Amino acid sequence: MMVLLGLALASQAGCRTCTLMGYFDSVYVAFDGDLSRGGSYEVTLKEGPRTVGLCAFEVPITSDQDLTCGSSMALDPTSDGTVRGVGMFWVPEDLRIAITRDEEVLVDDVVNLEYTEDEPNGKGCGVRTTGEGTLSW
Repeated sequence: MMVLLGLALASQAGCRTCTLMGYFDSVYVAFDGDLSRGGSYEVTLKEGPRTVGLCAFEVPITSDQDLTCGSSMALDPTSDGTVRGVGMFWVPEDLRIAITRDEEVLVDDVVNLEYTEDEPNGKGCGVRTTGEGTLSW
């Protein structure tokens, strides 16, 4: 009798099964500009007035360079020794990126991000937000 009552209550409550797939909210910004000229580069990421990431690298990139920009961001290197973008494991309200080469500003602009949401563990089991954008110069 208790089992039948439990099943009836579960069906009325819209019982669901969630998978346990791990996931992160994330954003990827592609760089659409020339980063192939040799030199010392810095990529500064700001959310509002606050600097949230600073990456420094030399072109051409070598395998021993650290391309992380804080605890939850990293540059995306290419096989030809430059960088194609930056990825981050959070969803910023607004994002401004500045890139310099040998202290000369190449770009300093707000990135328009397009977001999508999905539920990778099943409906009602948590929403994942991902975003992407392009920084052009």
